[in-house]
Amino acid sequence: MAWDEWEQLKGEVTARHSPRTRLNQAPEAVAGRSGGASDTDRLQHSAKPWSDAAGVADDLQTSTKQVKAKLTGAHEGIANKHVLEHYGLATGTNGFDSFDALQGVLTSWEERLEAIRGECASLGPKLRQAANELSGTDSKVKSTVDSVKLPNSAKGG
Repeated sequence: MAWDEWEQLKGEVTARHSPRTRLNQAPEAVAGRSGGASDTDRLQHSAKPWSDAAGVADDLQTSTKQVKAKLTGAHEGIANKHVLEHYGLATGTNGFDSFDALQGVLTSWEERLEAIRGECASLGPKLRQAANELSGTDSKVKSTVDSVKLPNSAKGG
């Protein structure tokens, strides 16, 4: 691409786009106001989403424990088959290789469910901590901003 073509393309793009950058598509300033966002448009923090997510992590931790117990109970016969065969007792499943495969699947799922439980146990407190820390940060920032003394002319008066 020749230099002239590059300059032409840049010029076309510049002509199509406003040279002003606006963060998060904030509206442009309204006449008589210095900024585009009103007091109600400001970013506000709420601890509720963080607390709700922590509750979900707790619920998931509890439910995976229950599911693991049900899964293990449902496969009790497979474990018993191996014990019985170890002592030379017939189980009626001789020749079926799927029982060994099912035991492998059970072990794999038990490990996965335990990993999920561990992650949820770790995640819940972290989400609660985030909610508390962010709330504290909001208060500190507001206090700091409110403590800045501006001349009357800067306040629009």
